[in-house]
Amino acid sequence: MSDVVRYGESIVLESCESSEHLFLSIVRRCEGRRSPMLLSTEVSESDKHPAIDYQWRMLPVVGSGLKWGDPVSFADRVRLQLVDDKGNSRMLAVSHLDNQSIMAERQPAKVEACTWWIAYTALDIRRDGRVAPFGDLAPHLEYGTANYMTLVNNARYLSANDDRYRILRKRTGLLDDLPETGTAVWWRVYRSTSDTVPPVRRVTSEAVERKTPLRSLSLV
Repeated sequence: MSDVVRYGESIVLESCESSEHLFLSIVRRCEGRRSPMLLSTEVSESDKHPAIDYQWRMLPVVGSGLKWGDPVSFADRVRLQLVDDKGNSRMLAVSHLDNQSIMAERQPAKVEACTWWIAYTALDIRRDGRVAPFGDLAPHLEYGTANYMTLVNNARYLSANDDRYRILRKRTGLLDDLPETGTAVWWRVYRSTSDTVPPVRRVTSEAVERKTPLRSLSLV
């Protein structure tokens, strides 16, 4: 089976922000409307929600010339789709309510709200917490720890952060820039939550000398 991520494949997104295995999921509403237009998202343990709530698909945007089965490449524009337990198609989108929260929306208010730029790299995660790209850029996004991915919307980065209200395991939001310390905006791609393996820490003097500035990954 190919290690390359392709459009239309079912994937899960693991946050690099925690030493635990935490994944991007939707948060169902157990009461009220059966099929709400907006659902919150969070980054949580794989057993907190039903498995379907973690399963996303990357879709190419209309007009890109890409189709299902094509490999995902650096700087591609994508949409992340999830089908909920009621069979509703939802898109990962920046909420129009505050332009900050990340929602799973049935009908995003704006196309731009659910369009994300893909950037990825191998990472050098140093003992002091500093993070920098490392090595050559792969031709396509790959599963596992070969590539660490970030998703960009309007020059801001999808992130996982502690929830100050302690309602969600980790809250999804946007950061204005790539952090030099911490891994809040970095994600690993797997086919399922059971495919995860402990990340490999690569810290060498050669890596430190060859590292490139984080801002080199900017897509704007």
